[in-house]
Amino acid sequence: MYSFYNDSRSKLELEQDDIYAIQSLYGKPKRFNVRNKKVLNSPTMRTPTTTTTTDVISLNPPNLCSVNNNIDRILVVNNHLYLFYKDWVWVISLNKKRIEPPMRLKDYIGIPELNFHDGGHIYQRPSGEIILFLKTKYYLIDSTNFEVQYEQPIENMGLPKNIIIQGVVNTYTGKTYIIFNNNLCVEYDECAGRYKSIKLIDDVFPGIPQRIDHVFRYTNGKIYFFKNKKVYEFDEFLGKVISIHENNLETIIDIPYQNIGILHQLKLLLKNILSKNIITEDEHT
Repeated sequence: MYSFYNDSRSKLELEQDDIYAIQSLYGKPKRFNVRNKKVLNSPTMRTPTTTTTTDVISLNPPNLCSVNNNIDRILVVNNHLYLFYKDWVWVISLNKKRIEPPMRLKDYIGIPELNFHDGGHIYQRPSGEIILFLKTKYYLIDSTNFEVQYEQPIENMGLPKNIIIQGVVNTYTGKTYIIFNNNLCVEYDECAGRYKSIKLIDDVFPGIPQRIDHVFRYTNGKIYFFKNKKVYEFDEFLGKVISIHENNLETIIDIPYQNIGILHQLKLLLKNILSKNIITEDEHT
């Protein structure tokens, strides 16, 4: 190894002894893992990042405090309250007064096209099974795990194929009523699997208007009919509407809101007081 070399570095070739001498003074050169470098720069590595970002945006859950007066459907099953909004569901334990984070309906029930904002009605039979009406089909659902057992054409229940259902409710007496085509009400025989009679909705539920949006029976025995921005509270034992108020969930259900401030809770309470009993029982007597 010499102390000086000319500038023709591109043509310079060192003897192996010279290479060993340089490495003993300055160390061996670091080797780069070219194969790993190509993987890091490969376009295929960007695909998971893009997919993950899309999922986070599409899975952004709604806030129950903001949509409580726009709930699409309500169901009470096995001491739990189910609040359906579009393609989301909140599950509230009535015993523990605890609300779970919202879940996607397609994951909870397993019907990808299910979106109660676009239609569909759900209720529980006296025998315990859950029935879901969706378009021209009905689904039998296990109430213990919400798994779909089977689906059938709606005419297999003895109902017209072109029926437009506005609500289904199982009353305290065990009767199932299907409200359809704006102003008609069918009493359905769950045991025989066919309808018994067809009447006008006002003949079965006096004071309830036509073209309701949905209906459900709560644990207090009252039946609640929703239409536009109004809720009609029907007493089955008295056979009449006992109050009409704004469509605000807090006027019906004691929702165990969590992680909200005291000011927001006071706002909800004030809204409840102002909206309740627009029409009282005395005005119906």
